[in-house]
Amino acid sequence: MASRPKPTSRKRPRTLFDRIGNRGWRGSGHFTFTVVSGALRRWIVGRLPKTPRTILSLGCGSGELERRIAEAGHRVVGVDVSLPILRSARRRGMTAAVMGDAMQLPFRDASFDYVLLAETIGYVDLPVAFAEASRVLKKRGRLLITTYAPPVEAHIRYRKYRHDEIVGPLADAGFRVAESSFLRVNRSKASVAARSEDAAVLFLEGRKRAARPISG
Repeated sequence: MASRPKPTSRKRPRTLFDRIGNRGWRGSGHFTFTVVSGALRRWIVGRLPKTPRTILSLGCGSGELERRIAEAGHRVVGVDVSLPILRSARRRGMTAAVMGDAMQLPFRDASFDYVLLAETIGYVDLPVAFAEASRVLKKRGRLLITTYAPPVEAHIRYRKYRHDEIVGPLADAGFRVAESSFLRVNRSKASVAARSEDAAVLFLEGRKRAARPISG
């Protein structure tokens, strides 16, 4: 597995992503596996159905994963807080790129079949972001999450979570965990590991539970 960039000093919330949008990932002091690993992008697309779905990607960045999802026939809307990085995504062919915040989404209720948080949860408040994802998902919609596994040295601004720290907020937001996996990842291969200590990426799929009827 490639060596990890050293954490950099803290900056204003959007400065890092604006710089990535203007200059690219190289030299940014940050990385995401969905950018560097085509194998992980294919693995995530493999979790999606074959028939077209509407997919919202929160923290879409420069759009490498989203382009792969669109090539598989799905309609993808990307959201990010940085205008320069959204411009970078548009240059890569993402036509539906919206500037917005995962914790206050500019979409109506029940608009999407899937919501994707690919290496994004370390920058958001989990209960708020999961509640917003639930709101914009259709009945029995699905939330896909990837995040850094414990051995990975992440950017100083990125908060890493253990599996159990994610499951609780998911349940509170109305999701049940349908699948979770620890993944070994490099540029050419993504495979399931037995333990988090052997993995680079943690994957979870949350399925929206049906709303309980209000008793009289």
